Amino acid sequence: MKNLHEEITEVEIEKKLKNFLKSKGLTDKIKKEIESDVKSDKETEKMVVDITSNVLTQLFKALWVKRSFWQSQLKNKSA
Repeated sequence: MKNLHEEITEVEIEKKLKNFLKSKGLTDKIKKEIESDVKSDKETEKMVVDITSNVLTQLFKALWVKRSFWQSQLKNKSA
C-alpha cells in the first residue's frame, strides 16, 4: 500500500468550508430541522405567532400615527 502525504493549506480549507456553508444542501437541511423543531414544539410555535402578531400590530400603529407623512406621498397613477 502507498501512503498518500498531501498537505492542505489554510486557504484551501477556508475555501472548501465557505463553499460548503454556502451550499444549498446545507441550507435546506438547516431549514428542515428548524421547521420540524418549531412545528413539533407547540410552545415555540405559540411564541413565534405572538412575536409576529406583536410586530404587525406595532407596524400598523406606527403607520397610523405617522399617516400624515406617508399619506400625502400616495398617488393614483401607473408607475
